[in-house]
Amino acid sequence: MVVIAVLGILSALIVPQFTGTMEDTRLLSAGRELASVMSLAYSQSVTLHRACRLRIDREKGRYWLESPSQGAGGGFEPVDGVPGAMGNLDPKISIQVKSPGGLEEGGGRAGAEAPRSGDIETLSFRPDGTADPREVILRDREGFGLSIEVHPITSRVRLNRLERVEER
Repeated sequence: MVVIAVLGILSALIVPQFTGTMEDTRLLSAGRELASVMSLAYSQSVTLHRACRLRIDREKGRYWLESPSQGAGGGFEPVDGVPGAMGNLDPKISIQVKSPGGLEEGGGRAGAEAPRSGDIETLSFRPDGTADPREVILRDREGFGLSIEVHPITSRVRLNRLERVEER
């Protein structure tokens, strides 16, 4: 009976620790998934010598790659038949896309919102290996964050952990 009581107390102390680990894993997984699709967009654009763009629907938490349409109408169409060219992110992760640049009045760096239609963000990758400079910020419900930066000249993607933001 004493053993069961001790196990119950230890369980009560240990189980809450796993929640943070689960949230961290979810956030890191979403970050790696987006970084991977950004690398795929770069690879597609350089290999096929055509622009490729990543579309992120922030509201629905989904993403997909598009390439120029081969039809007479022009425009872009989703990339088909390429594994990883579309997917969904965990709905518990919030997404924000920023373009670097601009200075706030106080001299601090401010990220302007990226071009979009509604809640759909666009990141373009060009055949010459360049890309739109973007920073994608992912946050979990606990306030922990991850930044995915796309370098405009090399299209390299870099993941950075962000400071926790306390909800008000």
